Amino acid sequence: MGEKYKGRLLPLPKDDARLPAIVDRIERINSYLSRQTFAPIGPVRLVRKFNQGDAEGFAWNKGGRLYGPHSWMKKDTERALITINGEATVELDFRTSHLTILAGLGHVPGLVLGEADPYTVEGIPRPVVKQWVTMTLSHGRRHSRWSAVAIAELGKQGVDLRSDFPLKRTGDSILKALPILSEEGEGSAVGMGWADLQFIESEIVLSAMETLAFDHDVPSLPVHDSLIVPVQAKEAAKKVLEESFKKAVGVVPVID
Repeated sequence: MGEKYKGRLLPLPKDDARLPAIVDRIERINSYLSRQTFAPIGPVRLVRKFNQGDAEGFAWNKGGRLYGPHSWMKKDTERALITINGEATVELDFRTSHLTILAGLGHVPGLVLGEADPYTVEGIPRPVVKQWVTMTLSHGRRHSRWSAVAIAELGKQGVDLRSDFPLKRTGDSILKALPILSEEGEGSAVGMGWADLQFIESEIVLSAMETLAFDHDVPSLPVHDSLIVPVQAKEAAKKVLEESFKKAVGVVPVID
C-alpha cells in the first residue's frame, strides 16, 4: 500500500434516498446485538464507515467496514478471551480475502483459490509477499519503491525491506509464482482498488451476520475479514460465511 492519509469526516447526505435503508440495516443488527451479552467488552454497537464519499458518482460502495468501540477490533490476544452469552468464542477468518474476491470476479488467475497458501513464495517471507501483493493490487500496477508504511510495518517484524528485499527483484520472484499482473506490468485488476475490495468484503461479512442473527439466532462480532462466533456455532457460521462469499463473487473461500 502507499502512504496512509487521515480522511475527513463528511456530513451524511440526508437528502440521499439510499441512506434510510443503509441506516436501517445497521440499526437492525445493532438492535439484535443489544440483546446479547459480550464479556469482557460490554455492550456492542456497530458503525459502518464508508470511504471516498466526496468522489464523483459516490454510490455507498466504497469501504463500508464495520467498527465497534472496543479493543477487540485490534488486539487478537484480547479477542481470544471474548465470550458471547457466556460461551467461549472462535474467530473465523477468510484466507487471502481480497485475492479470492478478485479471482472470483475474474480479475486474477484462479490459482489463488484452494487450500494452498498463495502467499507462499520460496525465499521470501509470507509477510513480505502479502505486503507486495496488497500494495500492488491497490495500485493496479507495480510500484517503483516500497512505501514508508510497508517499511515501518515490516520493520516491526525484523524485516529490512530496502536492504533484504529490493522491490524490483522481489516483485519479479512473486510474479513468477503468482501472476497477478499482465506481462506489461499493468494489473488486470485496475479499476478495483482497496475501497472497492473492502466494500465487497464488508457486504459479505454483514450479510453473514444478518443470516446468523435472524435465521439461526447466532450473534457474532465482525473483524473486517473475519467473524467472532460462539464455539458451538462454528460449523454453522463457517457454512454461512462460505455461502455469503459465494453469493457475492461466485467462489467459496478458504476459512481458517
